[in-house]
Amino acid sequence: MFSPLLNFVIRGLTVTRWSNFPRIERPNSLDHISFSLHVTYLLVDMLEASGDVKYDRINIFKRALFSVLFTSAYSDINSDVKSRLKQSHPQIYAGLCQKMHAGVLSWNLGPVLSKEFKDFVDLLESNSAIDKEQTALSYGKYVSAYYEAEFNSRIYPEVYAGPLQKIKEKLNAPRFEEFRKHIDVTQASGSIQFLLSIRRLQSALRWNRLKRAYPISVMAHLFIVAVISFILFRSEKRSDEEVTEAILRSLYHDVPETITGDIITPTKKATPGLEAVIGHIEEELVEEHLLHHIRGQVFEADYRKRLLDPWGDSLGKLVKQADHLSAFLEARIEELDNPFGEQFKKSREGIARNISKSEFEISKQLRDDFEEGIHTHLPDSIIGIGKDL
Repeated sequence: MFSPLLNFVIRGLTVTRWSNFPRIERPNSLDHISFSLHVTYLLVDMLEASGDVKYDRINIFKRALFSVLFTSAYSDINSDVKSRLKQSHPQIYAGLCQKMHAGVLSWNLGPVLSKEFKDFVDLLESNSAIDKEQTALSYGKYVSAYYEAEFNSRIYPEVYAGPLQKIKEKLNAPRFEEFRKHIDVTQASGSIQFLLSIRRLQSALRWNRLKRAYPISVMAHLFIVAVISFILFRSEKRSDEEVTEAILRSLYHDVPETITGDIITPTKKATPGLEAVIGHIEEELVEEHLLHHIRGQVFEADYRKRLLDPWGDSLGKLVKQADHLSAFLEARIEELDNPFGEQFKKSREGIARNISKSEFEISKQLRDDFEEGIHTHLPDSIIGIGKDL
């Protein structure tokens, strides 16, 4: 039921950013959108802390998700091309979006999610004024793009000089003036250091001990977990507050790995007492190298919970199922397409057994859906977007 949606999300792993530029980094579409969300959510937390404004974080997430679906459907349309297409031929661009929307709405996503996506598509196609959530996410995307270009420009300055200048001009637009007071790429600050620490997760690979057919970063994994959490919590008919917190915990639960690395469970359990000691060390390092940068902010305690204790309550247990399902999905993909797939088959079977013990029936249903419906050979044409892949 949900495998078509996850297929097009996962397709973002194969869409490399700056694909026609020489580069020292190789971020993909999911790396980019995941970091963009980290920027955006920190930004709106800071804006809300400093004023009376309130942001709809689910709206922000859905805009990010539909952005990924657009990229996965139409591949890597250069941002300048897209911008000029919007300005000079808005009807053609709208037609592209409508075709993608129609494909998404043709998927059987269950009554709850189907209705929510239908309402959201109606909003996107209503030609209403740009809302503050879209503006905040746009800023997050430009910050993400800035660092992609800035890091690569250190090795290829002449090649990236033009794009970097255009991104700077966009970040300096009048509509972003209030945002720059809190997150400004030209000024050293705690918020920038916090985000740059998180950004290192683009270089941290999942399943790092095993040969991968489709390498996936921890950063991309966080977005996939967020999508699965959104599906789980909406299917369980949880409140907007719970859905919001589930998305945020999904995006932050592995952030400590930017400091500690990915210490796998078998290592933690290799000798008695090691797991507890590692937990204490992780907490110390997170306090010193991450939370230090947002010390004194009114949302500091919320971030501490998401970083250090994401599974410690009933809500966290369901988010943990999303984490298991993402790992199941990653192993399933490798099992299908990797010449060394047998090792991933064993991992998938172990993860499947853990999911079988879950108290949440919906996680078992999603596991079975992924088992049957996920394939790595996705259609190259937009024609396939409306079909059960």
